[in-house]
Amino acid sequence: MISISGKLVLIGSLVLVLLIGLSAHSGQAFRLTDNIYFTVANDTIRCIDIILPDDSGFLGLGEYEYMITCTSNWSDLTEQIVRTDENNTVLIPICFHGFGRADGECSPPFRIGIESVNLGVNKQWNGGVCISKYMDVDISDEEPEDEEDVRQILSGNADIFDIGFSAGTMYADPGEDVTFSLMVESYASLTIDLDVLDSGSSDLSVSPKGETIETSAASPYHTIHFGTQAPNQVGEYSFEVEAKVRGCDEGTCTRKATAILVVGGDEPETGFIAYLFPRNINVKELEPVHYTLTIQNYGASEMFSTRIDMSPVTDTTFMWGDNIMVLGGSNYTNDFTVIPDKALTMYEIEITIFQGGRDGVEKKVTSTLSTNEMLTDVMRDAEYIKGLDPSLSGDVDAALNDWRSNYDDSGYGEGLDEYSSLKDSLSELREEAEESGNQPAPDDNGGYVPGASSDDDDTDQGEQGSWLWAIGIAVIIVVVIVVVFILLKKSETKEDEHGERYF
Repeated sequence: MISISGKLVLIGSLVLVLLIGLSAHSGQAFRLTDNIYFTVANDTIRCIDIILPDDSGFLGLGEYEYMITCTSNWSDLTEQIVRTDENNTVLIPICFHGFGRADGECSPPFRIGIESVNLGVNKQWNGGVCISKYMDVDISDEEPEDEEDVRQILSGNADIFDIGFSAGTMYADPGEDVTFSLMVESYASLTIDLDVLDSGSSDLSVSPKGETIETSAASPYHTIHFGTQAPNQVGEYSFEVEAKVRGCDEGTCTRKATAILVVGGDEPETGFIAYLFPRNINVKELEPVHYTLTIQNYGASEMFSTRIDMSPVTDTTFMWGDNIMVLGGSNYTNDFTVIPDKALTMYEIEITIFQGGRDGVEKKVTSTLSTNEMLTDVMRDAEYIKGLDPSLSGDVDAALNDWRSNYDDSGYGEGLDEYSSLKDSLSELREEAEESGNQPAPDDNGGYVPGASSDDDDTDQGEQGSWLWAIGIAVIIVVVIVVVFILLKKSETKEDEHGERYF
């Protein structure tokens, strides 16, 4: 007969397989990034990957304990303790679900934290999530206070350009000259003004103070070098570059990047860091998009391997690499392109880097590439307004169609004024819908019941969704356990009758 412990192992294995199957619906995950806002479709899961010890900012030697926290009741993690060291990279996914939630519903802003008392580490990352069939990921410096602010961030950032330093943190001795390289990329016809903001320290002088670049589909990628001299006093210094599209006041037309200079501090003794640029970029035409992968090796000379995964799959010039030698204290750069083949689509790009072969230390970097995000953002806005007040559907469609005719015929980057006017019109219609009080309640399928007011049921839908998801999983697990128990009972009966095991 099968022992009780054997039965428990069998049941546990089946439950584990079930949970793995459920989590498989999450697809690729986003890398932990500050100020990340994203959408989740109904009845699906999206995850944010934390990699330790990297995301703690500690790149030294030794095993330490880290506390991970997440304040969102949309996530599957509230608190978790992890112990790891430089030779054992740990990946912890924090997953956010859309089960039982209605289109247009948004979470309150959440915060993910990593703390290590022994290392004096206490880092925080902000974010938010909304339910929508239009997939989107945005990085924004705005500070949302509530669910509506999260919604506005996702609808107000079309990723028409991106900026980032190829190495966000550099190390130097006092008095040493240092050069930071800022990458700028856009496939729209834009004039972008770059300005070095006041760093708050008179000891750090950066040159140039400003720069202007022109981007277009023919010339999308630019690198601007900012030089500085390390102060004589040991410490950590930083400066920020702000990029603004000339003649545009929308949130999508401003981006910032921060550079950190560590003076007189010990450079990491081991390990590596990887960067992928751009983090988020949108194109209007289905054209090749330039990417740069950078691997900074802080340890001894080492062989690296790389792998790319994309969802949905599309063409790329990225070549999987084995036996990539990166010398100690140097970096490796790989420039490649991704060629989107579908309009109104968000591509998730994930590159895995292995140190010391494919069985060695593993790290991931991610990026998102969207096509026609200006259109999908306003379509998301339009559906939300019509859901609030169906009587405004005609006005919403008229505003959207007027803008759409100009958008289809104009070049990418042209007509930003018209886009701003459309956003204003949709904002006014949304306010009218909210004030009318004719706000339909979500039905059981995530749609809306015309004429039913959401005020009729003012309970916390986020918590309801969490309970529905948890109850659904619990029910399935109970069913599996009952089935296995019945089968085991039958096997015991047959063994008693025939002296043989049939299960």
